[in-house]
Amino acid sequence: MPPPKAHDRLYGYQLGELPRGYSVEEGTIAPALGFEGGGKQFIFLNERGEMVSIAECIEKGILLEWIH
Repeated sequence: MPPPKAHDRLYGYQLGELPRGYSVEEGTIAPALGFEGGGKQFIFLNERGEMVSIAECIEKGILLEWIH
């Protein structure tokens, strides 16, 4: 995340249920833009192996959103 984005609103998500055929992959965030990295990142894939957007994950109940 670029430094200006660090002061934007914080979004948090709780994992709901994955639809049949969907999967989630987890990885470690690489260092970039002067930040150490090391955090966790998740990619949601549909039944065709295509990445699913956060908006679609919320719409399908995969992610339950809370905003700070």
